[in-house]
Order: sequence, then structure tokens, then C-alpha cells
Amino acid sequence: AAGKVNGKPVNFMVDTGATNVAISSNTASRAGITSCVAQTFSTANGSVQGCKAIVENIVFGTFRLREVSEFLCVRREETFPR
Repeated sequence: AAGKVNGKPVNFMVDTGATNVAISSNTASRAGITSCVAQTFSTANGSVQGCKAIVENIVFGTFRLREVSEFLCVRREETFPR
């Protein structure tokens, strides 16, 4: 589904059972998210490394969210934003 993170267009996959909002580090970079705190997250598939950031705004359909705590997925070959 179409949406925006900090005004930048993104395509969302909605998981109604998810506890966190998760985006890729590439999406974070495009959205101007420049810092986060490294953290280990528990998922349905086990533990995963990522980082936590506060995102100014997320738009999804008629929903408008501000100051959202977000989990950034980081692939092994990528680095955490600082």
C-alpha cells in the first residue's frame, strides 16, 4: 500500500499482528533519518539486529502518525545510521 515516511513515498506491507513499524535502512536514508540506537529485536522469526529511531511522520491511507518509534532493518552488508 502506498504511503509516506517524512514526506518521501514508500510502499508499505501491512502486518496487522506486528508490534513495531519496520523499514529498511535504504528507506530510512531516503526519508532523512540520520540517527538511531542499535538494538536487538524479538520477532516471530527470532532475534534480529536493527536500530530504533523516532520518525517525524508516517502517512498511510487516511492515517497520519507523528513521532513514531520505528525499527530499522539492517542487512549484514549495510551499516546503522548514526
